[in-house]
Amino acid sequence: MYGRLHDHIMHGSMKHFILPLVMALLITMPFLGLAATEATPAEAFTTSVLNGTYCAVTGFSGSQTELVIPREIGGYIVQSIGESAFVENSAITSVVLPDSIETVEAYAFKDCTSLSSVCSEGGLLKIGTEAFSGCTALTDVELPETVTRILAYAFNGCTALETIHLPDSITELSADIFWNCGNLREINYPASWTKTYDKNNRDVYGDGDADYRSPFCGSAVESMAVPEGVTAIPRQAFRGMAGL
Repeated sequence: MYGRLHDHIMHGSMKHFILPLVMALLITMPFLGLAATEATPAEAFTTSVLNGTYCAVTGFSGSQTELVIPREIGGYIVQSIGESAFVENSAITSVVLPDSIETVEAYAFKDCTSLSSVCSEGGLLKIGTEAFSGCTALTDVELPETVTRILAYAFNGCTALETIHLPDSITELSADIFWNCGNLREINYPASWTKTYDKNNRDVYGDGDADYRSPFCGSAVESMAVPEGVTAIPRQAFRGMAGL
């Protein structure tokens, strides 16, 4: 009798304890999720005004390591990550780019050795020369179906990168984008790709010119499927890919 009464009391007590706890978690979880995606404070960035509406991020002085670039800073829409804006910042581990950013300029994140994740929410058109060169921890790159051009050595030396999806919106690629990416084995062929530039991003073809190599040269890619519907492959598309 005592045992059943004790169990009943304990069971009732647990119900009265657990139910409020569950309700509290359900209420707070959405807010926890929102906190993880809140923009990094605007005052942590330096910018330059591009015109009366847009600006470029030119530097960062904050202590945050997981960055969510604001869509607007100081009343200007953030349109670009400027040249060398985050160069050699070894603290940042992830970056989310808002859909207002159209270009990541040359050397923007060069040698950010702790950077492991980069995500664009849309709108990105161009990735500049060596933009992510030397990001040795980079493993996760999410590019939107708006990117049209990637310049030479953009991901040079990203030694942890094993796979990347290139949007079918890409039309122009320069040589050696993935130079020294020895663990990169999975890359898709962008269906809209029509033109290859040399490692200096020039369009001055010479068949014997050593400056012309495949964008995928230096990776560990051994095979690449050309999508159905592609009728022409750009010159030098696979030149120098030793493992293909």
